[in-house]
Amino acid sequence: TYQRNASQSAVDLDHDGQPVAADVVERDQVEIAFGTGEIVGDFASETVCLNSHAGSTAADVEQAMDCTKLRVIMATEMTTEPFGAFEFDGVLGLGLESLALDPEFSFFGQMTKLNPNMELQFGVFV
Repeated sequence: TYQRNASQSAVDLDHDGQPVAADVVERDQVEIAFGTGEIVGDFASETVCLNSHAGSTAADVEQAMDCTKLRVIMATEMTTEPFGAFEFDGVLGLGLESLALDPEFSFFGQMTKLNPNMELQFGVFV
């Protein structure tokens, strides 16, 4: 489970991508529909990796070829239906850039932009 306060690389953002001061009480939020439910969340920038880099410094992680800087939405509220029916810990932006709120929300778009020599394949084991 992602814990924002445990991250060394997360930066709180406004909707326009500008950093938010630590003492701000009210932040920009977004409401997004997922199928039959909705989430409300805060904007942030985070470094996301395909492999674990436990024990690495934030600077080392940002340089790793399997990591990318990504804008994310951290859910603060979720409707009971359908999210109460299963453990839900977030949605990684796997959609195309054209479907994202901003191109920086697209994990694959950012990964290929920042790592142009990366092999263009991805697999999921279910």
